[in-house]
Amino acid sequence: MPNDLQQEFYRVDSHMHLHPGFDLDRVLSAAARNMDLSADASGEGMLMLTEIAGIDRFADLPERCGNWVLSDTKEPISKLARRAGDGAVIGIVSGRQILTDEGLEVLALGTRATFADGQPLATVIDAASAAGALVVLPWGFGKWSGARAAVMDEVIAGHVDDTNLFLADSGVRSSAMARPDKLLQAERVGWRILAGTDPLPLMGGVRQSGRYGFAATGALHRDYPFVTLATWLRGLQYSPPVYGRLTAPFPFVVQQVVMQIRKRLG
Repeated sequence: MPNDLQQEFYRVDSHMHLHPGFDLDRVLSAAARNMDLSADASGEGMLMLTEIAGIDRFADLPERCGNWVLSDTKEPISKLARRAGDGAVIGIVSGRQILTDEGLEVLALGTRATFADGQPLATVIDAASAAGALVVLPWGFGKWSGARAAVMDEVIAGHVDDTNLFLADSGVRSSAMARPDKLLQAERVGWRILAGTDPLPLMGGVRQSGRYGFAATGALHRDYPFVTLATWLRGLQYSPPVYGRLTAPFPFVVQQVVMQIRKRLG
C-alpha cells in the first residue's frame, strides 16, 4: 500500500457531523486549517456529511457565511465553498448516518435519501447502495465488540469483493490505541479503509472538522465532486493514504466520560 501522497491530491474527511450549535463559518475555517489548505499546499478539501435522523443541515446551507461563498455544483448532493483571499475550496457532500438493529453504524455518503434507523445491517447496506451512495462501516470505540464483533466478522468475510462497501477508521480513536485488529485483518484480505474525524457534539468539537481523513489523488472536480471521488474510490485496490491526527489520550478519556454521562442523563 503506497504511503506517500501523490503530487496532486485533495483531503477528504469522510465522517463529518454538523451538530446543532456548529457554526458553518467556524466549521469550514477549522477544516481549512486542519487540512492545511494554503497556497503552498493543496488548496482543496472535502467534507462528507453524515447526518443523523431528523437533521438535514445540508438543505439549509447558506450562500455565504463569513469569508466563505457557497455555490451549487451539477450534482444535487454537493456544494462548493470558496474562501475569499486565499482561494481555499472545500466541497460539501450530503450523506446520512444510520443506526442498525445490531447497534452498528452505517454511513451512506453522497445521497439525499433518508433511511430508517433500527433495520438489519444487511438491509441498510442494500438500501444505501441502491440509493447510489458509497457505503461505509466506521469503527467506533466499543461498537465492534461482543455480539457485534461476530456480525462484523461475517461482513468482512462475505463482502470483500463489494467495490461500493468500505470500512473506516475514526478520528475519535485515541492516538495511544493501536489500529483496531478488525481493520488490520480486513485490509489484509483486500478491504479499503477510509478515515474520518467524526466530531463529537461537545465543546470544542467544531474545531475538529477536517482533522482526520484520507487523501484522494487528482484535483477536486468543480462540477461533479462526489461522482468523481466515488468512481476513484470504487476502483481502488488499496486503502488511500491517511492524513491528520487521532485524539490525544487525555482528551479521549474526557470525551468518553462526558459522552457516557450524557447518555445516562438522556
